[in-house]
Amino acid sequence: MNEKDEKTPSAETQERRSGLCSYILPLAVKTLIACLVLFSLIFALVGSFAPKAYMNLYHSFGNDGMATYYAAAAVKRAGEHPTDCDGTCDLSALLTTAMSCAENTEGHFDRKLMFAEKYLALPCHEKHSAIVDGKYIEGNDLSRSGLTVLSAIYGYDDYVSGVRMEALCGSDFAAATREITEKAMTERKDTALMNELIAYTDFGDYSAFGSGELLGNVREYFSAISEGASADVEAYGKGNPDIRKAADIASRLGRLYDLAYNMNKAEQGINAASPHFTSEVVRSVYNAYKGFIDTASAPA
Repeated sequence: MNEKDEKTPSAETQERRSGLCSYILPLAVKTLIACLVLFSLIFALVGSFAPKAYMNLYHSFGNDGMATYYAAAAVKRAGEHPTDCDGTCDLSALLTTAMSCAENTEGHFDRKLMFAEKYLALPCHEKHSAIVDGKYIEGNDLSRSGLTVLSAIYGYDDYVSGVRMEALCGSDFAAATREITEKAMTERKDTALMNELIAYTDFGDYSAFGSGELLGNVREYFSAISEGASADVEAYGKGNPDIRKAADIASRLGRLYDLAYNMNKAEQGINAASPHFTSEVVRSVYNAYKGFIDTASAPA
């Protein structure tokens, strides 16, 4: 027998190897599937006991859809909230993250509405919002770019009111219309109404402004907030630079511009006979906003 013949496996050996592979491979596949199923069950079971941890996990991965699901479960499992809270409680932080997750996903209006309403119902929500605003200030300054950023994110408590109205529009637009109509009639100093009106008009249905009553009240509210902002701009120019005051004024002016822009579209949408929010008004509000940014961020 030559060398080649000696190294060639016999037919019997090849059959044994083939039989062994045909047994091991299916077993390995079944084992892998069983492990995956078991891991999924364990993962789901742990998630039911620690939804907040899973919310943070999915949020960190950028999967805010799943994060919103676990956020809702975590909020429902949250215990009673102390009435003397200083704004540093776990629940306010949980709801802040929950709203962030919901805002980054399409739909989920019911969950978004629940998060916002529970946040605004907290006795410490204003204190927590002040903490959030303080963190925004820490990461910015009175430079033009820093103040521009602050104008878009400062005023967290009012922002949550806008999130709530956005969610209400998506889930029950008729209820949103009733609420915005009543608030526009009674509120003249509440800056949160700006966020609510912006969210309401972002929805794109302007039919409620056709009656004239809502439109007239929004005009009066806009004028009242504009006058207050103008007075604060004048007072700021006479005092020492203060980043919190500057952020507050810039935020109001920025929202006034957004509201004027949306109301310009609303008046066009209903073909208002005597439009108030003309292109000139929109441009004037923007110039006031831009002028304050430039003035407040200029070196002393």
